Amino acid sequence: FPLAELDAIWDAIEAGTKSETVSTSARATHVDETRWTRSIEDVRARILSGEALKIVVARRSIVVADRDFDPVAIAERLARPFANVFVIRRGNATFVGATPEHLFQKRRLRVSMDALAGTVSLARDPRGSSLFASEKDRSEHAFVVDAIVERLAGLGAEVSVAAPVIRTIGDIGHLATPIRGALARDV
Repeated sequence: FPLAELDAIWDAIEAGTKSETVSTSARATHVDETRWTRSIEDVRARILSGEALKIVVARRSIVVADRDFDPVAIAERLARPFANVFVIRRGNATFVGATPEHLFQKRRLRVSMDALAGTVSLARDPRGSSLFASEKDRSEHAFVVDAIVERLAGLGAEVSVAAPVIRTIGDIGHLATPIRGALARDV
């Protein structure tokens, strides 16, 4: 799956492409609460048993409609302060989402992303400084940074890792490390 398509989608979003709003009949399917709770319990057990060091859980919604959605229009509607919006298309399926994390950006041979791991409520810790003191949060964060650097190096990238900072998103603080890479070839 070439990343050139992501460049084209990003260019369309940056250009401010506006789409018509069309009334559409759609049906959404979500993970039920019981299944979600079981998943969280399973994740905790795997980590406590040592089977895994880190597992990131997410909920999924599947939306089926009587007509195609415009992914650029959806991306525009998801745009919020502190949200990074993404669109990935493969075949006739499109994955559109928004996350507080800067998953990655690729512009020609340059890539950038942020390693985000470690979270604290800013109501309890207004500056988020407890993240630097927490062995658990620093260890989780180092795991994510190392995994990203290893994957980029595997692509032949020259990688630079900045010092971690506290990134605030609403009333939550995250330990964040900006990572930049220069690819040797297009991927």
